[in-house]
Amino acid sequence: MAALVCIDGPARGALFPLPGPAVRIGRGEACPIRLRDERLSREHAEVELSDGGWRIRDLASTNGVTKNGLPVGDALLRPGDEIAMGGSVFLFTDDAGPTGASTGAAGRPTVAADAAPVRLEPGPTPRLPAVRFSPMIGRSASMVEVYGLVSRAAACDLPVIVLGESGTGKELVARAIHAFSPRRDEPFVPVNCANLTGALLESELFGHEKGAFTGAYERRMGRFEAAGEGTIFLDEVGEMEPGLQARLLRVLAENEFTRVGGHVPFRSLARVVAATNRDLTRAIREGRFREDLYFRLRVLPIDLPPLRARREDVPLLLDHCLERCRAQSGTRLAGFDEAAREALAAYAWPGNVRELQNLVERLAILCPREVAGFADLPVEIRAPGAPPDVEGEPIRTLAEVERLHLLRALAGAGGNKTLAAGILGIERSTLYSKLKRHGLDAAGPVGEE
Repeated sequence: MAALVCIDGPARGALFPLPGPAVRIGRGEACPIRLRDERLSREHAEVELSDGGWRIRDLASTNGVTKNGLPVGDALLRPGDEIAMGGSVFLFTDDAGPTGASTGAAGRPTVAADAAPVRLEPGPTPRLPAVRFSPMIGRSASMVEVYGLVSRAAACDLPVIVLGESGTGKELVARAIHAFSPRRDEPFVPVNCANLTGALLESELFGHEKGAFTGAYERRMGRFEAAGEGTIFLDEVGEMEPGLQARLLRVLAENEFTRVGGHVPFRSLARVVAATNRDLTRAIREGRFREDLYFRLRVLPIDLPPLRARREDVPLLLDHCLERCRAQSGTRLAGFDEAAREALAAYAWPGNVRELQNLVERLAILCPREVAGFADLPVEIRAPGAPPDVEGEPIRTLAEVERLHLLRALAGAGGNKTLAAGILGIERSTLYSKLKRHGLDAAGPVGEE
């Protein structure tokens, strides 16, 4: 289903499904999408499904309508287009093309098929359906903001730097920018700057001439040449050595480079998107990153939030990862029970979305049940802060192992025996019996419940 996602204005964060065939937008009561935006006309614009696809039409409004920054009267829409009217900005998404074929697998933005129409009226903000923009998933306000930044970045050729912790999906953002840009049919070339250092990375990026160094038996084209008029993605750019940073700065400033060992300049036509999990301002203070390169890259910064800052997206990501596992491996795992979902939503996810994806894939293989429960989760999620197992310990008796495990569960539960029983996957009465057997019935002074 097609939809408009409000990325700026009074309704920011709201999603408006477009059931068709025509949906009017404005301040008037007759408009299906009615906004509290004083700069809108009563009937400002109409989104209409035609034979060629969805179109936006200005209804002789006072302030007009723009698509991707250009005024329009009647224009065809494609996923990723940014529509502005009055004081509001929308992102157009569609999970089906004109023929009804799904485009989600090709990296198009999609909206949950069961999404119900949302109408802004006085009162609490409605619960929004899941929004999928390229491979990124989430309906949190922080992710809706990211979608808007990606859309704006795709509409221009300026350098972009994506900032965020490891596992937050920085390459997905870079791929989305490329997919929605006019360069979409040109190559997308990723380079991990942390995997290679010094001369190896220089040769990888810019290529080399025959005889440029020991082992250079033939001329080799670099990644900037391979990218052509497409997009080159420099992942972990904060790991690049200072000498190589100067060469990258020249590419950004003058749009040209030379191969290693060569003298002939080559024109660089590729768009540069970089990413890092480093604090580059600190690296500048420590003399590890060039300040002039930092400002060249930070023309359009996109900050990705860690997963712990958008916990409302955890259930959506769990379902998406599980759906993908079921499609790829045919796992019998169908979902998570309420206790497991609560624990997963409360977990801090230091590895972010990558850690969540790995967990779902592991459970899809190892969980013997169709519905994973609290006891199926790893100990770091069931009992945050519990001491890890120590490798190389002598083999203990089963009684010793059980006693130590009980103590670990109590420590992880903060002394709460009801929670400890849940961690262990046993009834509270069974826990009391085991504690008494091991002389631990006085353990856990923090409370019984």
